[in-house]
Amino acid sequence: MKQAVTSFKELTDRAIAHLTGVEPRLATLVAAYGTPHLTSDPRYFRTIVSAIVSQQLSGRVADVFMSRLENLFPTPEGLNAANLAATSPETLRSIGLSAAKIISLHDLAQRIVDGLLQLDQLDELDDDIIVSQLSAVRGIGRWTAEMFLVFSLNRPDVWPTLDLGIRKATARLFAMPALPKPKELAAIAEPWRPYRTVASLLLWRSLDNRPDGGDQPLP
Repeated sequence: MKQAVTSFKELTDRAIAHLTGVEPRLATLVAAYGTPHLTSDPRYFRTIVSAIVSQQLSGRVADVFMSRLENLFPTPEGLNAANLAATSPETLRSIGLSAAKIISLHDLAQRIVDGLLQLDQLDELDDDIIVSQLSAVRGIGRWTAEMFLVFSLNRPDVWPTLDLGIRKATARLFAMPALPKPKELAAIAEPWRPYRTVASLLLWRSLDNRPDGGDQPLP
């Protein structure tokens, strides 16, 4: 079921106490990098669009493409589902977007216009249902949906086993000879429930990077 979070700081305080109690190695991350903080972005549509645009791009390049996309809509309404759905593939291609991303963006926008995906109601749904609904959009996989759960909805128990940064940080923390696969990661983090989001933030911080998954196949 959906877990209500009234204060991410309150959640984090409880999470750190639990995580460091069950896994002392996480305490070393807290000591080295401090307690993670998280703010949410209520612009759900823009967040998902940005996730699609950013796939397989560095953060700086992705920011350039998002700026180009938003500049296509100088009206007061700005970038929204209706405007994006009505924008031709040729126009989107002119700012450098690939054919696959254009298809994905149009599918997202059209689903919202048709009422198949109601972003303003997502925060009332369970995590698994949200992942299912977002993953139904062309070009969106589990990783992107999980990033939405973390950074838009601040859900407390998200453990993105497809994220390359999580795999790297976990391997380093546990001195593993190779990057762990999703099943290994799931087993490692089982005692960390129901605060795996905070563990994820700690691990990302230990690499000084941001999430790195992009819904790409595991190597």
